[in-house]
Amino acid sequence: MVQVNYGLCRMIEFSYELIVGLDKPTGSCLDINHGFLYIVDNGFEDNGHIYQYEVQLDDGDFFILSRSIYVIIYSGRKPYDCKIDQYGNMDFLEAEYDSINIISYLDLYSGFTNMNYTSEPYVSYPVALQIENSEDIYYANLYNGDDVGSINRADAYIEFINGGEVNILVKNKYKTWGVAHTANDLVFFSLDNGEIWAVDDKNPDELYMKNKNSMKKPRGMCYGDSKVFVVDYEDGIVWMFKDNGKIESPKMIIGIQGSYSVFCVNSAVVYVVGWMMFCF
Repeated sequence: MVQVNYGLCRMIEFSYELIVGLDKPTGSCLDINHGFLYIVDNGFEDNGHIYQYEVQLDDGDFFILSRSIYVIIYSGRKPYDCKIDQYGNMDFLEAEYDSINIISYLDLYSGFTNMNYTSEPYVSYPVALQIENSEDIYYANLYNGDDVGSINRADAYIEFINGGEVNILVKNKYKTWGVAHTANDLVFFSLDNGEIWAVDDKNPDELYMKNKNSMKKPRGMCYGDSKVFVVDYEDGIVWMFKDNGKIESPKMIIGIQGSYSVFCVNSAVVYVVGWMMFCF
């Protein structure tokens, strides 16, 4: 299920289901320039897919599907998240293969072309991704974070497989589920123990505890309108944090059962990816 909420960065006006019938959606991304919405369906029994839908913002008030059909961009074992750069190229994570994959905009139509960091020691079951200014990739490793890095930054463009530089920003023993880079050069991340932290991208020694009591199973997050949005899978709540390094009690935005991923389109529209029907 993909849930769309309007006015979410300021106040809830209304929300509705956009796409139903998915198996286990865990990520999403939007090519706003070309009008494509991509949904990562983690699937069952090593049968995951990435779907492409044609969408449009109708006068800025309605986020709708242009057509009822979709295209399968990728089929694999465990795709987890995707993001689109300003040119329409897609980066996505294949967790079981410990890989970050790149598909050019043209290859989205002619077939999957893979470049990745598979053999690098810094990719260990990646589950969340962000592209910043089409230059840097920020990603979260679910496993071995105390060794290979929980939150890492890598080059967005590489000339050959494993050719990019990877910088470890945070090492942590807990599983890391979400990542969001902000305008204040902070990198927010969510941990399996329920804590939300931020690290200074320019000075990784500067770590900030944002919250440790509000969430049980925080998962995906996104940045938009000078705010960071985090979904709690267990409680089915989308929370909002300020873009700073101060500890705070987040603001509850909406309750959507089974929320797993959140994506900020702009200051008026946010959509949430969940596994189950919603109620609020």
